[in-house]
Formats: sequence, structure tokens, C-alpha cells
Amino acid sequence: MMKRILIFGLFFIFSQGDLIAQKVKYKELFILLQAENFVDGERYLRIFIDNEPDHPNANYYMGVMLQQKLEEIDMLRETERYGAVADSSINYYQKSLQLITEKEVKKHDDDYYVMHSRRNKRTGKYEVSISDVHLGIEQRIKAVEQDKENSLMLKGLIKDSEQYYASGQEIYALLANSYSSSNDLCLMSDQTTEDLLADLMREYDSAVFKIEKYSGILGKSNYLTQKTIEDFPNQGLDSADFLAEPIELWDYKHWSAGLLSSINQDIIPIREKLLIHDREISDVYEQCITDSVDVRPRAFELAATYVSRDLVKYDPAPFTRMLFNYRVGELNYLSLLFLWHKEVEDSVDIGYQLEFAKELDHQLGELTVLQGALSEANVEQAGKRYKMLFEDRYGGVEGMKSYLREKQVFVESQEHYMHSIIDQLNERDSRGYWQGMGIPIASGGLAMIDSLKVSFSTIHTDTLGSREYGVYGFYRHPDSTAFYSAVVPSSRTIEEVEFTPLDSVFHGVDYMRIEDEVFDLEDGGKLLVVSTNVQDDSLGLYAQTIRFSREGAPLWNTRHTIGEMAISVLEEDGGILTVLGH
Repeated sequence: MMKRILIFGLFFIFSQGDLIAQKVKYKELFILLQAENFVDGERYLRIFIDNEPDHPNANYYMGVMLQQKLEEIDMLRETERYGAVADSSINYYQKSLQLITEKEVKKHDDDYYVMHSRRNKRTGKYEVSISDVHLGIEQRIKAVEQDKENSLMLKGLIKDSEQYYASGQEIYALLANSYSSSNDLCLMSDQTTEDLLADLMREYDSAVFKIEKYSGILGKSNYLTQKTIEDFPNQGLDSADFLAEPIELWDYKHWSAGLLSSINQDIIPIREKLLIHDREISDVYEQCITDSVDVRPRAFELAATYVSRDLVKYDPAPFTRMLFNYRVGELNYLSLLFLWHKEVEDSVDIGYQLEFAKELDHQLGELTVLQGALSEANVEQAGKRYKMLFEDRYGGVEGMKSYLREKQVFVESQEHYMHSIIDQLNERDSRGYWQGMGIPIASGGLAMIDSLKVSFSTIHTDTLGSREYGVYGFYRHPDSTAFYSAVVPSSRTIEEVEFTPLDSVFHGVDYMRIEDEVFDLEDGGKLLVVSTNVQDDSLGLYAQTIRFSREGAPLWNTRHTIGEMAISVLEEDGGILTVLGH
């Protein structure tokens, strides 16, 4: 109770200002110092020691007070100040060692140095020895020196860690400026890229090692937080605060290790596969061109080899897939083209030629689409992603551009060629050929053979089957006019043409002035009535009726004059009755 009153009294006295404080005796100040109440006692201790710089116990407590103050200083942010305070504390301790003599200890063994007392084993009494006092002070000096050493060591560890991390971050920034994504980094990687990734891992490992050593000295765990890079290059470039607790770093090691694994396990094997596959296509292409053979079975095998499939996770629409699709498509087209020249081009069967030509044109259409996709691709970017393939097989980016231009010219020339062929075949397919003369298949078709001064004008066509027709019409010769009928087969080569001479009244008459009507008969045959105005209009129309069998052969014909053109036919009692119209 008395001690509390005394401390309160001191508080009151000290609050009166420096003048009063200077008059306080050390024994009164000692009460605050002994309780290590430096919040209230620091100011007065400093004033006291200014007045009595060689006071042994005051120097000791100045050392204690400054040692305690070290706990309030951030040894990393204020390292110099921390060291200065530590040095000052050590200096006061060392001065107290010189000033605290055996006489001083004996004089104040019951107050200033009572905390150093211990039982004497011989007498059983508590005593204070100068050696114990000095040992306590020396231990405090060692503690402060260790704290100072630790602050410098920790500062060095953090500085080293920061430098290692900064060095790694420079490597990461270089990669971030060179590649638009992790996938592109893998696809475009070379030995330099791999070396940079390995260097980044080492720098990051060194930074983490220093931090772990730092946290071990402090006796702290979970001092480091490692953040995963999920969005390269948009993440991983912001700086880290190495004075924060915990320190947060981007995990460059895990990111680099993942990319190196992808490069070595996926990308490098894929590059080899691309080269092998391209060589195989070239070998088949050389065989196809040199020997003009059908290589479609081998092309199918090549198409079924999905060498670009493993690329999809790195490149959703790989240029190599478009390239190989085109090259295989070209093999299929060339195979059909050589078959055309070898087996189809000289065939007399126009129908067969036309069907084959349409298939060839369809194949060319697919090839055109594939070539168009290639022409729209970003060749510069593809050249970076597939540098090995470009340089090994095509002479680099410029070589690939030249190859693609060559293929564009090839496809365009083939389109022109196929359109010409199909146009010719369609023209030939529109006629049946007999003795070198073409007879139109379509009703209303007219064919003039100027060298022979003859013409064929088809007025009626029957569909007899797939690509087989029966045709009927007028044949005109300088000396005569006849009605013809023929069967036009799929080959368009007519075996026989049946002619039925028309009366001389039809000679020289313009086709536009000849009227015709075809009637189907019950037995499958046909009845054709043709007519034209006679010279004397009062006599009406001069008509000729021709009956054909179901096979198209003429059976009979008759000539007569009628007032009007027949509009229908009746079959009664084996006879045929024509009904005239108005």
C-alpha cells in the first residue's frame, strides 16, 4: 500500500515539469525504473543521466530502457534506427559494467541490485555478488547484439529474396511480352524459351529459400503465400511487398514447371509427328504424280491419322490440320483426275463420262473449300507456332506463302478446266449421235449440220428409262423431208434412226409453219399427226399421219387433207379415229 502511495506521489511530482523532476532523488526515480515503467520514466531518466552521466545504475537502466524500445521498432523498415538504438543500449550497458564496482554493489545490494541476489549455499543467506551483476549485464549485451545481428541478417535475407524475385519477374515479363498465351508460348517455344523458364524457376526457388530461412529465424510458419498463375500474361506482373506479413508471391516455379512439362511431353513429340506425316504425304504425292496412279486408299489412311488431334488443346484450329486436309484432298482429286485421263476421257459413253466428271468436280469443290481456308489463315502466326515444320519442309514462312500461292493457281486452273469439260459434256449429253450427226434430245431442239446441209428438229421426247429417251422429229435434206424416230441410250450413241418420208408438200416449209400433235395409243405405240397449210387455203390443211410401235419404229403412214388439226384420237374395233378441232 505504501509503495502505491509512493508511486502516485512520484507521478504527481514528475508532472510538475523538468525543474521539479531534476530535484527528484534517484531512489525515488528508481521505483519507476525497477518496475520498467519507461513510458513514465524515460523522460526523467534522460534528464537525470544528463545531470549525472556516471551514475552506475542509471546507465544500466538506460541500457534496459533502450533494449525494451527495440521491440517497438520495425527492424526491416527501420533497420538503421534499430541498429542505432541497439548500439546505444550496448554502450550504456558497457558503461554500467565499468561503473558498477564491488563497492557500488555492496552499497546498494538491497535496492538497486537486489534482483541479482541468490542464496549462498554455505551460509544460506541471499547475497548479491558483483560477478552476478556483471554476468546479467553481459547477457543483456549479448542479447542486444544478437538482436542487432538478426535485424541485419533478416534485412539481408529479405533484400536477397526481393532481388531474386525481381530477377525472375524480369524473365516473366519478357515472356509475357513475347507470347499472347501459355498455349502460344508452348507452341512457339525454342531452346531459349526453355532456358528462360528454367532460369525463372531457379530465381523463384532462391527467393523462396531466403524467405523460408527468414521465417525460420523469426520462428514463424505460413509466412509465404504463393499465388497460382491462371491467366498468362494478364497475371503475375504486379510487384510484391516483401515487408508485408505474409509475403505474397506469384508462383513462377509451378507455372514454369507446368509449361516445361507440356513442351517436353506434348509439343516436342507433336512436332516430330507433324514432320513425319508431311513427309508421308509428300511421298504419296510423288508416287501419284510420277506414276499417275490412284492413291485414294493410301490417302484415306493418311486422313485417318489424326496427327493434329493432340494440338487442339493448344490451338483450337491448327494450321497444320488445314494444311494436311488440303494435301490429302489434293491426292484424292489427282487420283480421280488421272483415272479420268486414263479410262474415262475417251469413253464413248457420255453418260458415264458426265457422272465421272461430276464426281471429279465435286472433289474439286471440296478441294477449293480447303484451299480457301488455307488462303485465309494467318501464315505469319502459323509460322511462329509451327516453325520446325515450316523451315524443315517449306523453306520458312515465305516458302509456305509461295506454296499456298502455287496451290491457289492450281485450284483455279482446275476449276476452269472442269467447268469447260462439264460444259462440253452437257452439250454432248443434250444430243444422241448417229453417223457423226447429233440429234437433239429435248423437244424443240434443232441441230444443223452445215457441211451436209441437213438438220434434225426434235418435236417430241419420251423418257424410256434412266438416261434413255425416245425422240421424234423432222429431218430436213436439200432434196427431201422426213420424219425420224430413234432411241437415245445413256451412251448417247444411237444404233439406228427410223425415217418416214414426208409428202413433198412439206419440202422447203419453215418448221414454224408445221403443226404437230402426238397421241399415245393403248398398245404403247404413238400416232403423230403433222400438217401444214396447202397453197390453196380453201382446201384447209395438208396432213400426214404416222403410226409408231412402242419401240418407236414407224408402222404405217397416210396422207390426207383436213379442215382442222386433230385434237384427239379414238381407237375402235382395231381402227383409229382422229377427232378434229377448231
